[in-house]
Amino acid sequence: MIQLEETQQKLTPQEIIEFETEMNVKLPQSFIEQIMSSNGGYPVDDLYYMGYQIDEFFSIKYGDETISEQLKLLEGFFDNKKTIPFADSNGGIIYIDTIDSNKVSIRYSDGQTDFLADSFKKFIDGLRDEPYDF
Repeated sequence: MIQLEETQQKLTPQEIIEFETEMNVKLPQSFIEQIMSSNGGYPVDDLYYMGYQIDEFFSIKYGDETISEQLKLLEGFFDNKKTIPFADSNGGIIYIDTIDSNKVSIRYSDGQTDFLADSFKKFIDGLRDEPYDF
């Protein structure tokens, strides 16, 4: 698991279920494991996925930077209502598309979208302490 600081209060399994119900989504197991380990926060050391530096992970509940708050701020920004923004990177929002096989992408304020990984697990497994390209 990745190391984060300034994380929020630990979540209970019931809070995960409540979030899934509220958002009408089924979260990938790898995402649930990560968010149960660290509910939001900032990478302790520099953290990258390919050339994208990860600035922050959003929490499900507690604190100011929750996924729900991000969705309110980004209303109309995503193509579907089952998008779960979970991190901030290089001025873009990294998200899981729960309609499209839980693929992970990044979307910028100009609407440009870049595909990152086939799954959250592949995204997490691909995190490194320095940027790299494929």
